[in-house]
Amino acid sequence: MSTRQLFLTVFLAMGAVLSSCQEINRHVPRKEATLKADSLLQAAYKARDYEKIISIADQERAALHLSPIRTYYWRGYAYSRLRQMRLAELEWNKAMAQNVNTPEDVEYYAKSANRLAGLLYLKFDYEASIRVIVKAIGILEKLGKNDTPDYANLLAFLGNCELRLGSHERAKGNYDKAYAIYSKLSFQTSDIQDIVTSVAGLVAINETHLLEQDYTDAYTWTEKLENLLKLYNEYPNADAAFWDKQQARVYFYRACALEGQGRKAEARKAYEAASMTNYAQTADGQMEASKYLVQAGRWNEAADKLNVLEEQSARYDLRPNLENIQYLMIPKFRANLEAHRRDSALAVASRICIALEDAIFLEKQDAAIELATIYETQQKEAQLALKNAEMTQERFLTSILALSFVLFLSIMIIFFRRQSALRLEKAFLEMESANARAEESAIMKNNFIQQISHEIRTPLNILTGFSQVLTMPDIDLDNESREEIKKQITNNTDRITSLVNKMLELSEAGSRTVIERTQEVSPQQIAAWGIDGSGISISKHVALDLQISPSADNVILLTNKKAAVRVLILVMDNARKFTAPPEGPGSMADEKKQRVSLHIDADDYKVRFVVEDTGIGVPRDKAEIIFQEFVQLNDYYDGVGIGLAVARSLARRLGGDLVLDPSYTAGARFIYTLPRCKHPMNCIL
Repeated sequence: MSTRQLFLTVFLAMGAVLSSCQEINRHVPRKEATLKADSLLQAAYKARDYEKIISIADQERAALHLSPIRTYYWRGYAYSRLRQMRLAELEWNKAMAQNVNTPEDVEYYAKSANRLAGLLYLKFDYEASIRVIVKAIGILEKLGKNDTPDYANLLAFLGNCELRLGSHERAKGNYDKAYAIYSKLSFQTSDIQDIVTSVAGLVAINETHLLEQDYTDAYTWTEKLENLLKLYNEYPNADAAFWDKQQARVYFYRACALEGQGRKAEARKAYEAASMTNYAQTADGQMEASKYLVQAGRWNEAADKLNVLEEQSARYDLRPNLENIQYLMIPKFRANLEAHRRDSALAVASRICIALEDAIFLEKQDAAIELATIYETQQKEAQLALKNAEMTQERFLTSILALSFVLFLSIMIIFFRRQSALRLEKAFLEMESANARAEESAIMKNNFIQQISHEIRTPLNILTGFSQVLTMPDIDLDNESREEIKKQITNNTDRITSLVNKMLELSEAGSRTVIERTQEVSPQQIAAWGIDGSGISISKHVALDLQISPSADNVILLTNKKAAVRVLILVMDNARKFTAPPEGPGSMADEKKQRVSLHIDADDYKVRFVVEDTGIGVPRDKAEIIFQEFVQLNDYYDGVGIGLAVARSLARRLGGDLVLDPSYTAGARFIYTLPRCKHPMNCIL
């Protein structure tokens, strides 16, 4: 190699190295610029200006002052506060897809994981939440960050999801691991914020146990929370208001746990202790107190406490949605009704009707806005990716120009142009596919909203009508009429509540997680609870026939009692509904009673519950379609078509199945099977 050639080679190599260094420097956020970006974001955060948070995050990311993880975290947080949950979920998923390179990235990765897991938990998608948590825990353990408050909160969240799915032993293990970290941090840390984070985790654990009505363990966790609060109170900079609030919560949780165990006198003392705190005098404290009062059946006091609901709704800007209606407004209605405050109950019922209509409208409006924003975001990202690809191609062609022959250069230009065309074609096809999926999702959502609107309007119209009758100034009703009106209001309120509960159950209809089966129960008990729960035994239009084969005598199932009974309730309720005359035009009541029969038999491996009815039946070609979500074969019957979908999902997660026998033509015959034990080889004694 000549001196001239060597010089040229070294010169080009140095140029390539310098170019690479410049490129690296452009993509590594500078510390001073990052601190400035953080201060801007914190200022917008404190001002609750969520639109500004998105704008700042985008600007600082474009200037390379923020890492991708931090950008996606702040964008997701802002969207969540703006109630655009689909966009928030999208941003936090992007954050979790990034590589973790710096200590700050570790922090915001953990924050994104906690936020995303919480969002999925609130959507009742516990399996998806568990997947997010397990992935985050694995990465934090790999990075040696398995002793931080964020790591402990992920363990606590994992336990909450497992408890809601019925996996009590797994949940207990993760709760114990989280509590070990909380305790260690409380004794070793000098940062009081670590204890505050630990308290928040224990509060979530307490509330989940109470939701699951696991009152024994709930009581134990109140003691652990109280011990942690004692440590917090020993800090010189402890906040007295924070301590008072959390101590009040300990007493409220304890009162509910003791009431659930039947220890009413002790529960009353715990409630009285809570009432002595400053927090109990606040609106938030009164809402907490109402949970115990409703549970204890102290209706007048509960109704008084719940008078702050409107104030709280305005304070926190609570939008009408199904969760707020179920957990806030319906308890207030029930408390006033049971306290015989007729006018107040009717007023709440009217607000429930309005809130339901508003919730349906807002859900439809928000979905349309979010879908449009997602589509616009995808378009911008596609344009940015295309621009980056073009810039990369240009820099590459410029770098190799001095090293390539004319022929080789021409070939490379043709090659990269072809690659660019292929990428554009692929991107176009993917965009078309995404549009098709978005349209299909919108159609399904519109159909669902139409069905649910139809189902809700009937009881709403009844409630509205009776409300108008009762509020007429000159109305004079006898006791029999008043009792009938009260009965109709209660029945239709229960109907709305049942619909809300079914919609919440629907979130688990597509789950494939196996339900823990550790409870012993006989087929006769399942049958009795199923009959009572469905109300078929008191239906005037149907006669019930229960037959138990000798093969089912003395059989004990190892299953999940609640889920097993729920399947039978849904199937029996389906039989009751479709043996009644339809509500459509021209329908006529049958002069003779319809018949529904329940046959129970068993073999060495399984128990069969066969439900037959003499109703309208199911066409042979619809034997599988009826188990899909939102399928209604006859529009003149009430319902939204989710009961059988939920029933089959529960049956299969219990290790059994639910099918329709298409050979039966006198109505409909459903066959519900359950395994006798967890392992078939152990079923034969």
